[in-house]
Amino acid sequence: MCLDDEARGTAEAAAGDDTRVRILDAPDVPTARLSGRRRARAQHHLLAAAGDVYVPGAVQAAIDLLDGPGPVVLGREGEPAGRTDLHETPQVAGCLRLGRVVLPKGESATFDDPDPDGASTAARRLRAGFTVTGRPAYLDAREATPPPHAVRRDPLPGLDARIRRDRAALDELPVQDLPAAHCHAAAGAVRALQPFLEHAEVATSDQWAALSAHARDLLAAAADRAADVPVLPRVLARLAADDRRDDLVALVDARRFAGDDFPTSVVDGEVHADLGVRVDAADLRLGEQETRLRARVQRLAAHEGELVLQVQGGLRHVAQTEAPRVSAVLSDGERRLAFAVSVADDPAVDQWLAEPEHDHPAGLVTARIPLDQLVPGSWQIALTWQTQGLERSGLVEEVDHQGSAGRSRLVVGDLGVHLRESPGGVRLRVERYAGDAPEHDVESVEIGESNLHVTVRGEADHVFLEGEGLHLDAVRQHHGVWAVPLVHDVWGLVERPLPTGSYRLHVERSRTRRPAVLAPRVLDRVPEETRTAAHRLRLLRGHADGLVVRLDPLLGADEVGARAQRRLQQAYRSVQEPLDERLVYFQSFTGQWANDHPLAIQQELARRRPDVRIRWAVSDSSANVPDGAEPVLIRSREWYDVLARAGHLVTNIELDRWFHRRPGQQLLQCFHGYPSKTMGLGLWRSRGLLPGHLEQQLDHTSRTWNALLTPDPAMDRYYRSEYAYDGRILALGYPRNDVLVSPHAHDLRMDTRHRLRIAPGQRAVLYAPTWRDDLATNFRAAEAVHHLDVEQAAAALGDDYVLLLRGHRFHAPGDRWGSRVVDVTTYPDVNHLILAADAAVLDYSSMRFDFALTGRPMVFLVPDLDDYDSRTRGFLWDFGETAPGPWVRDTAGVVAELRDVDGLARRWAEPIAAFNARYNRLQDGRASARVVEEFFSDLPDPV
Repeated sequence: MCLDDEARGTAEAAAGDDTRVRILDAPDVPTARLSGRRRARAQHHLLAAAGDVYVPGAVQAAIDLLDGPGPVVLGREGEPAGRTDLHETPQVAGCLRLGRVVLPKGESATFDDPDPDGASTAARRLRAGFTVTGRPAYLDAREATPPPHAVRRDPLPGLDARIRRDRAALDELPVQDLPAAHCHAAAGAVRALQPFLEHAEVATSDQWAALSAHARDLLAAAADRAADVPVLPRVLARLAADDRRDDLVALVDARRFAGDDFPTSVVDGEVHADLGVRVDAADLRLGEQETRLRARVQRLAAHEGELVLQVQGGLRHVAQTEAPRVSAVLSDGERRLAFAVSVADDPAVDQWLAEPEHDHPAGLVTARIPLDQLVPGSWQIALTWQTQGLERSGLVEEVDHQGSAGRSRLVVGDLGVHLRESPGGVRLRVERYAGDAPEHDVESVEIGESNLHVTVRGEADHVFLEGEGLHLDAVRQHHGVWAVPLVHDVWGLVERPLPTGSYRLHVERSRTRRPAVLAPRVLDRVPEETRTAAHRLRLLRGHADGLVVRLDPLLGADEVGARAQRRLQQAYRSVQEPLDERLVYFQSFTGQWANDHPLAIQQELARRRPDVRIRWAVSDSSANVPDGAEPVLIRSREWYDVLARAGHLVTNIELDRWFHRRPGQQLLQCFHGYPSKTMGLGLWRSRGLLPGHLEQQLDHTSRTWNALLTPDPAMDRYYRSEYAYDGRILALGYPRNDVLVSPHAHDLRMDTRHRLRIAPGQRAVLYAPTWRDDLATNFRAAEAVHHLDVEQAAAALGDDYVLLLRGHRFHAPGDRWGSRVVDVTTYPDVNHLILAADAAVLDYSSMRFDFALTGRPMVFLVPDLDDYDSRTRGFLWDFGETAPGPWVRDTAGVVAELRDVDGLARRWAEPIAAFNARYNRLQDGRASARVVEEFFSDLPDPV
């Protein structure tokens, strides 16, 4: 391999202890390939490059075909399988990657190509014919959107190489000999040009001239095949070809956070995109692939002598404004079976298709097939969909595995029926079946306001619900009926409805636990949705026909889903009515609990001004709202109304991108941690964000604030520089820390230790690893990193210790109780945990500034300090200045330091006191009062 240090680290981590993997140093790609060939003993080779993705079974599919003539091509969607050539299957040239071609080992010319993708070599080898695998086996990760916190690398330094590569590949497919393949290859190159076009904003004049000319050449070479390129990269290429750089940059900026949906119109049987840019209508036309039929089977059941299939469907990027005309056919080779269908409205179709710019109200298709016409076979389900002058035909390709369509088997008479997804579409498999019906546990489910009433077959010792880190025991009632609670009080604070999430029902018999299996008549019902007083509750199918209870926020039908939310956001932006000066909005994180700075400020405000109406944002009915406030459900119509009309808003995270502060609104950004890590412009620039992207980030952040809370005046300069912020700063200390130095701190400590079952005399150690940006899967989720083996540490420390494991607010909760370990990720207030602990194990979390106020010792587990500082996040100033405690690299180091907590505390008492004097001088228990007096000074007088 030819790797830089970062790629080498990734490769070594992926290889692990697998001795079949060899990582070799090489100065360039040809040398790396040649070195690999010399060491390989196989008769064929596959030369992968960064971005090549092989789906499960891909390599085996190629191996099965290796005895045939010529190379084997790992197929992509839409490419027919079998022996072929570029005359018969020219679309293969649309993705020229050497990493999808399996070649005989002896072909030395393969190793001379300096292009990592080997496009021209792949084109040359395909000219003589090839075999395509019989299943979609290859994906190109270069076409995927990078994760939100990934570093955006500037591709422009590689533009010249890219142009040479495209030209060389096209030269290998002469237009006079292979005209169709030549066009397909050019169209594929247009699509692959998108990353370069998206960086046009920072291109030099020479780079722009080259990019513009290359886009023009590729579009000309693609000819009518340019219509196969998705509309966005096609329009970007057209703007570049026409030398419209400003328009191109504006379009990139406009689409940066817009997702993959956009408004469209249907005129004379053609779908045109509205991208807000002036180009020829032909360039805005969407091809059939972009407006293809999407369909999935949701339900499979038998009723009154008929097999019933319910299918959700719609055309991508096309609003379903009228009931479509739908026909359906089952096919199995030469056999075909047509049957009647009906079409109905179902809001769940809109929610599944998730297109914010398009309505799909009429998309539920019900097919009824007489059982006496059903014969054994493996049947594909084909639909023809007609709407607005459009007609699209296609196979049903998806199964809703949470609905009855995913059931293991439906037994009807002597037939067994089930649905399976395959590369060639969903298969309805009908087989002779003489076995017994599978055993089941759940005979029926009835939904109450605060319980599920589940009838369990036979004798059961124990029934319980698990999910979201919770375990809820059912109560035996009578005749096999168990009451499964939908409320909980995990921490002994207050009984609340269960939080949003998925919960699975289990049953225990003779000390054997397993997921509870649904009876066929219960499976027939799923998915089934019911509204209780606290939840939108859905009964779903789980693995192996088990029962999953999905609880969601109590939003209305016109508030759920991407399309409904887009409508509400548009209505929000149009609000003109005056602000309500006595209405105050509070939000802490994403609304699971009332805590952090907003809680401390709200409690002080409610004490001083009971006449003010306070609305507290909640994620669902499980969130507990403090005294003096009323809940408002995030994403509800009422929530948008409150955000539009509140005179004052207090939040510790950024509000959504569609939010704009209305004239006269006062918005206090509290943040939620002491500033020490790289943030704002410094962080964004390190991620490779373009200038236009930086401006959008500032629009979303500092330009929405008109007041900012900081813990000390010395910190103000970082916010001024990193957020280009010139507004009001309240450098008044941190309100959430008032409780840590209050007269009630000891009582709260003892109360929390009691709730957490910490025995008198036990040492409680709080372990709180921080968020890792490089592991983020979206803006508010990431895999947790645990350099501390908590079970090993707990075992080594013994019964006199208990470890409190606290994940970041964006980490998913785990099991609550373990051996001397308590997962406190879902505990609502971290201050309680800080007070309860006798010591803390931290890394780079700003919690060290809060914990230091207790005067108790901290151990810093920082094995990846250099990597975190240079690659993952980085610091505003030297980490060593803000980490008053021993630094260790592993679990053994942590255990060694914690064996004598009292001695540890004595050794570090003076450094911690100096640390507090420097960083926490305003944490005096009066910060909340100061903030309320300052920020709410313009409230109207009480009536």
